Amino acid sequence: MTTHLLYSIRAYTALLHENTDLCLRQSVDTCNFISMRPSRPPINGDVLLAARLRKGLSQEEVQRQCAERGKPVHNLSRMESGAIKWPHASALPVLAEVLDLAVDEMFLGVAA
Repeated sequence: MTTHLLYSIRAYTALLHENTDLCLRQSVDTCNFISMRPSRPPINGDVLLAARLRKGLSQEEVQRQCAERGKPVHNLSRMESGAIKWPHASALPVLAEVLDLAVDEMFLGVAA
């Protein structure tokens, strides 16, 4: 009985893997992947850094002023370094206001 049970488990496992593999291959081949990247271009961290230094503000002061305007901006250092290229869209107008930039100037590929 033990041998029969072991054989049944192995047969079931093999069948499961075979069907799962087939199922996964079919779903990947027929699936349309949706990009989660926004349609807007990435922000230019160098522009943010230059604008902040031009105003003589620290990162903490910029974040505090954004929070006072009703939209806290987090990870400013990562935005400036380029680690975050697509921050939340609602943060961009507030950040631009604090740094005295036009929103369009913050994007890569846009001449300042």
